[in-house]
Amino acid sequence: MGRRSHSLEYSNSSDEDSDNGEDDYARDGHENKGKARLKSCRSYLERQTQHIPVCVARTLEDNALALQKAHEKEMEERNEKRRAMQRRMSWSEKPTSSLSGGKSLFSNSRYSVTDATSKDGSSISVMSARYPFPIPAPKEDGYYDAALLFVDISGFTRLSTLLKVETLSKAINTYFDLLIQQVEEHGGDVLKFAGDAFLAQWREDDDLDLDEAVLLGVLCGSAIVKRYSRYHVPQLAEISSDEAESALLDVHCGIGVGQMTCLHVGDHEQRRESIFLGDPIDQVSEAEGMAKHGQLVASAKAIALLEETCEMLMPEDHEEGQCAVIACNDEIFFEVEDPSLVEDLKEYSLEPPSYLSMNLAPNIMESLHNQLALYVHPATRLDHKLQASAYAEVRSVFTVFVKPNIQANINGTATDDARLFALLNDIMGVTCEVLERFKGHLRQFIVDDKGVVLIATWGQRGATFPNMVTEKGLPAAVGILDALKIELDVESVIGATFGKVYCGVVGGKRRHEFALLGPSVNLAARLMSSANNPGLLVDDAVRVMASKRFDFFAHEPVKAKGYKDLVPIFEPVSVIERQWNKISTFIGREEELDKLLEVGRLQLTDLEEDPNTHMVLIQAHSGLGKSSLAMESLESIRRLGNVFKTSIKVTKNVCKDGEQRVPFCVFRQILHDLLMERFDFDTEIDEIEHWQTTDLNDSDSSLSMDSVFEDAAAQQNEERLYSRLRVLCKELHYDEDFADTIGANMLGLKPKEDASKEQLPPNELIDFVADAVLTCFPKNKLVISAIDDVQWMDSLSWKVVQRMVKHGKRLIFFCMSRPLATSNVPVDPKFLQWLREKCHPSQSKYPRFTEIKLDSFKRNDVARLLALSFGCSENCLDKKVCDYLYDQSGGMPYFCQEIVGNMIRKDLLEWKQDGSVSWRSDVTDFQKKLHSNLNDLLLNRLDDFKSDGRTLIQVCAILGFEFSLSDLLIIQSRGRRKMKQKQIEKIEGILSQADKEGILVEMFQGGTENKEDDVTEAFLEKSYMFRHSIWRNCLLGTMLEERKRELHKTIATKLGGDKVEEVKDLRVAMKLFGHWRDSGELGIATERAINIGKYLDSLLLVGQSIEFCTEAIDMWKHNPSDNNEDDEVVAGIDSKVINSISQEELVSLARLHISIAKNYSNIMDAVNSNIFFLKCDSILSKSSVAAKLTDRSVFFALYSGRFALLYIGAIPDDGLVLQMEIASDFVQQAELHGDPVHICRSISMKSLTLSRQGRFEDALELQKKLEEIYDAKELCDTICKAYSCDHTAQNYGYSVLWYEILGQFEESERQIDFILEKLMPQMPATNMHNSIMIVYPVMFVLKEKGKAKKAEEVFLTFIFNRFYEFYGKESTTYFLFIYEPLRVLFQLARCAEEGSKPDEEELAKLEDWVLSSEIGTYSEIQWGPMCAMGRDPYCIIAEICLLLTKISCDIPADEERKEKLMQKGLEQAKTSIKCTEGNPGFTYARKFQSEKIIAQFL
Repeated sequence: MGRRSHSLEYSNSSDEDSDNGEDDYARDGHENKGKARLKSCRSYLERQTQHIPVCVARTLEDNALALQKAHEKEMEERNEKRRAMQRRMSWSEKPTSSLSGGKSLFSNSRYSVTDATSKDGSSISVMSARYPFPIPAPKEDGYYDAALLFVDISGFTRLSTLLKVETLSKAINTYFDLLIQQVEEHGGDVLKFAGDAFLAQWREDDDLDLDEAVLLGVLCGSAIVKRYSRYHVPQLAEISSDEAESALLDVHCGIGVGQMTCLHVGDHEQRRESIFLGDPIDQVSEAEGMAKHGQLVASAKAIALLEETCEMLMPEDHEEGQCAVIACNDEIFFEVEDPSLVEDLKEYSLEPPSYLSMNLAPNIMESLHNQLALYVHPATRLDHKLQASAYAEVRSVFTVFVKPNIQANINGTATDDARLFALLNDIMGVTCEVLERFKGHLRQFIVDDKGVVLIATWGQRGATFPNMVTEKGLPAAVGILDALKIELDVESVIGATFGKVYCGVVGGKRRHEFALLGPSVNLAARLMSSANNPGLLVDDAVRVMASKRFDFFAHEPVKAKGYKDLVPIFEPVSVIERQWNKISTFIGREEELDKLLEVGRLQLTDLEEDPNTHMVLIQAHSGLGKSSLAMESLESIRRLGNVFKTSIKVTKNVCKDGEQRVPFCVFRQILHDLLMERFDFDTEIDEIEHWQTTDLNDSDSSLSMDSVFEDAAAQQNEERLYSRLRVLCKELHYDEDFADTIGANMLGLKPKEDASKEQLPPNELIDFVADAVLTCFPKNKLVISAIDDVQWMDSLSWKVVQRMVKHGKRLIFFCMSRPLATSNVPVDPKFLQWLREKCHPSQSKYPRFTEIKLDSFKRNDVARLLALSFGCSENCLDKKVCDYLYDQSGGMPYFCQEIVGNMIRKDLLEWKQDGSVSWRSDVTDFQKKLHSNLNDLLLNRLDDFKSDGRTLIQVCAILGFEFSLSDLLIIQSRGRRKMKQKQIEKIEGILSQADKEGILVEMFQGGTENKEDDVTEAFLEKSYMFRHSIWRNCLLGTMLEERKRELHKTIATKLGGDKVEEVKDLRVAMKLFGHWRDSGELGIATERAINIGKYLDSLLLVGQSIEFCTEAIDMWKHNPSDNNEDDEVVAGIDSKVINSISQEELVSLARLHISIAKNYSNIMDAVNSNIFFLKCDSILSKSSVAAKLTDRSVFFALYSGRFALLYIGAIPDDGLVLQMEIASDFVQQAELHGDPVHICRSISMKSLTLSRQGRFEDALELQKKLEEIYDAKELCDTICKAYSCDHTAQNYGYSVLWYEILGQFEESERQIDFILEKLMPQMPATNMHNSIMIVYPVMFVLKEKGKAKKAEEVFLTFIFNRFYEFYGKESTTYFLFIYEPLRVLFQLARCAEEGSKPDEEELAKLEDWVLSSEIGTYSEIQWGPMCAMGRDPYCIIAEICLLLTKISCDIPADEERKEKLMQKGLEQAKTSIKCTEGNPGFTYARKFQSEKIIAQFL
């Protein structure tokens, strides 16, 4: 919106200065240059003056003259002082001047201007390049009487369809020029252009009485309707006569008279407008509304004054005091009594402003130019060299009409009207602030027949952007609506449209304005003025353009000027806002509301002293009004923020049933919306300049801008989001590549081909999401984040809330939930305990937690609700009716509303003669009993639908709380046949009825439409949701279980098919899983659950995967079955179920258990891991179909998993009997199966068991057999997919130890070389567990052979560096606990071999680290596997202590510290001996490691 400042650097001089030769700076070259600039400035002034009324120009002229006079006076005083000083000084004493200040020339201006003298004394500048004039405000003498003429033209819309841009511009302005010439010839002043209309006034002054002003206006209006009604446009000569006849231009007028004033609103920098106020505005609106084409209608006051100069020839039926037609295109109904008066009035004319010919100081001239520019539309300022005709274009423009709901009536005194003037100026300021933020242009601020109206646009010259509607125009419209309400408490209505419009200067040669004309502009005004406007209405073009960010409620279509058919209109709502139903009134809950307002007040008053986050938790059963209370409190706190002059940002979100297991389900939307709002300023400016420098002067190019924008939006939208994510990641010190992962996995963006596959663990993801949201929240505002239905919020989102509450600033969290005691809410109990104990108002001066539990309404609240519904006071209500309503509803607000609504629909109440509201006399007790409970009442309303209607709504309930029409049509269709148009219309009619009944809410989700082939395409983007969950629950309760299962299966089959595919969209996958589960097809549901679990695993969300898969197992436990106490239960599932399922279902159920067991193992929960492996074993062993399985790979996964637990000691296994039994069975089954993947796994398992028994030679025999079968390149990936790790490759590492134990050192070295050179390059680099299991034995054998440097290199290359490269510092893995000890050990061992040592500072850190209590304590699950791998962790810590002790012996050190190192090292060595004793499989760890270390200590 910012205008360009064309500063002209003039110098000032005076005649007195020219007398002094040394001060004469007006040399020839400089003088010529100055004259050229003055000429240029006057040219600018002349063009800008044509855009404003003469009365406004004269007001600014008065200011300029006052400044000129003050300037001349001050210059005279200055020059006199200088001459006096010069006379007292000799020529050698002449000083050089320095800058000096002077007093402000205008004390009433908010800008202070000082005088200055240039350093060289050759130039004096009194004013800055842009001298600020004060904004003129009406004073007591600023009111005047005037006649006002409103001229309305019709026909431009039709004309625009027949002519090209250049011809259209010429035709429009030719016609306007003819009309304006009439105004000028009759001495009028054109005040405003309002689209295809304009206002002109004749102002009473010393030369013109008010009755004469009215006469001039009437003469002008009558001349216009006589000469220019049914005007044939010359430019249509080349088209057919029929078309030309249909494109005639016509005109009608209204005239009024009375007191008026001119108010100037705006600022000194961006934009100003002149607003004309007064009763004549209303008069001409009424008169023009009565006028038909070719008529002039006068108000009653105008007629009364006209009677003083004319004889009125009014029809006999004319009523006194009413408007009347006084002229038409072929007749006039008045006659001037004194013809000489007309001749005299012909001499009256408005002279142009005198500043165009005055000799103003250059800087004042330029300042005047800048002031005038503020009143001119920004598009005409972009290139001041263009003539008016050069602005004409046809462009795709987003147009916004804003109507603040205020009365702009003046009282006639500045004192009385001061509040109105201030409010109008504030409305201008607030609107312009929003437009500045979204780069829009203010077209006009006007008071006309529609009331107070502001018009804003995007798409014209200087305001053209990609994603213009979605990211600029529509958010700005919402922002204006909110800002006027929040900052000024002004309600408003807005109409917004998008379409081709004429953009250019309209009017005459000497008076014109920049305007936009076209059907979409007219439609925007029509939508704004719609009686059913809820706040913001848009057309279908906006819906299509803004589909990515907004949803839309459909309203009744309207008839609009320039449109052949009815125009569909919509109410836009964001994806979240649509679920926060609007409340028109709020009743009750005063105590709770006061408590919440106090929260807001504390946050607003103590922001500096205690800016910490405050959390509000509102608990209530469904229908008790927790959402309504939250909404009312949010609005109240917003208004409170206006009192405290603090901006407040509110975000609203809703959790959805069925998404409890979707990670970060709420914050996905929050983060997306914040990124859409958050702009990097430099990037934004670059984009703006790129789009504004596109050559759009040619009309053909402007006509093709739609396709340009659509293509640009498709190509750039996702990249812009990725770009903003990268900026955010950089700001939060994350790798920028991580933005690709977040974009694809959280925001649903298309994955990048070159994107990093790195995933963050849950804890780091939680931190990132919380920090990202906090960073995107505005820093200078109080932020209120409201989340409804948090009982359905997933556990990770709860942890984000927890972090934001603990670390956020200037933030209030509103969480609405059903009672936590009855809902399985995954909130951390410790977090709630902390809130209740540490943050409660009773525990802190600055409380951070408020908990509210809602109960039913009280009796007086119910009475107030009833009174409000009937528009009467509570005293008028019959107490029996109030008691009945309370007793029936139990005070439940939603039930109360439904009963009252039913009373109104059934006409059960009436006004009695005594003025009370009571039951109708004919109402029976049976009719009253229909309301005994909410469910019966809702069913009674559903009975109003026909059977097919009820059936359809039941299908909707099965689909979900929200559903799309396209999904419903797919489900209702039969086979592959397309639905017929009549069927679609019938379904839509039923849904529309449900919408009117308050059961459903109809929405549109945008998107393009294709009406060429498939008739259903036009409906695909429409969607619905239940107005309240109570309706859906009621519908589900009416259906038989068998019917529900049947519908769920139909939905699942038609929407997703029965083929299980890879998960791409987690929400869709979860929804389909739910339908398959509820259909009773548990086998298919289980397969989908496994895939969802894998998807969560891939995101490192292991905990969430366990939770989801466990819930999936529970569906088998609740399978309908006649359970008896004596029935056998297998793994919590009825044995009848186990024996009745198919082979495929058995395998799926077993795999689901194995998946959970593996995940528990990955997070080192061996107990639960073993439980699920045993459950799987029980299911397979008890099933009657298990023996018939041809694919026995499920057994292999079970064997492998159980063996791993036995191996690490999580399961007691004396003598390794169980391990050997499992290993032998595994080998036998694998060889029968024949797959080398499972054969390799079984052999490696058996060889490892043999080694644990001390049978190393037998183990090596099996290893050699493995080497004959195993090919890493071919089998590694498949083995890892089947068993998570390549246990066969790990066996190579173990074999190195076995060779060492048997003294086969050459074989050991050969195996080490093979592992490092051939095997490791084939291993998956990101599988850190697999890698360390392979190289761990190798590293310690190398170290024992005096190759500590090589061992360190292996560790850093394959383990340490890779882990932090792929997963980061906050990630975890099974052996992470030993990473740092290994790094330190190899570093010290290398130093010992090289004869070097760490510096003293690093040495001290290492000593502190190893002596800390956290180091040196391990569980058997941790040290057990490591003993078999060659060295336990205690031995590692012991050697670190030993090496540090040896190094400290060589340098002065604290003896006590050395003693501590020796003591801890010895303790660790002794513990190591205990760990490795008595187990033959730990021979290498005991003999080659532990015993050697303890020997050195002893």
